[in-house]
Amino acid sequence: LLFSFMTIMMEVSLSTWALDLLTDRGAGVKVAILFATVGPYFIALSRIYLSTKNSYNLHRIWNIAIVTITAGTLLIIFAGSPTLTIIGLIITALGIGPCAAIAIANASASPQGADRGIAVFVIGMGISSGASPWIMGFVSEAFGFAAAYSVILIALVASTYFFKSLNREQVL
Repeated sequence: LLFSFMTIMMEVSLSTWALDLLTDRGAGVKVAILFATVGPYFIALSRIYLSTKNSYNLHRIWNIAIVTITAGTLLIIFAGSPTLTIIGLIITALGIGPCAAIAIANASASPQGADRGIAVFVIGMGISSGASPWIMGFVSEAFGFAAAYSVILIALVASTYFFKSLNREQVL
C-alpha cells in the first residue's frame, strides 16, 4: 500500500503544480501549459521503452530511476529559469516512469495473490492521487516551490526503502 502510495505520489506531484511553478519562473502561460502537461508523456515514454525489452534487471532500472529523479528534481529545485525547469521536469518524468510500473508488478506477484495485491495497489494509488496535490499545495504555500518539489525526493527515499524491502535478492 505504501509503496504504491509513494510511487504515485512522485508521478502526481511532478505535474500538479508545474503550471504554477513555470509561470512563477517567468514562462508565458501558453508555454507553461504545454510543458506542465508534458510530464505524463515522458513518464509514458519511459514505460513504453522498457516494455520493449525482453529481459531487464529491476534493481538496475530502479537505480537509474534514483539517479534520474534526483538529478531532474534538483534541477527543478535550484533552477531559476523556465527552460531549466522544463528540462528538470522532463528528466524527472523519465526517471519516475518505471517506478509505479514496478510497484504494480510487485503487487501482482503478491504472496497473497494477484487480485489482493493489485487491489491494495489501487487503494494506495487512489489515496495518493487525491492526497498528493494537496500535500504539494500545502508545502508550496507554506515553504515555497523548492520545498514542494522536495516532496518528490522524500517519496523517492520512501519508495526506495519499500522497493528494496520487497525485492531482496535471494542469496543461496
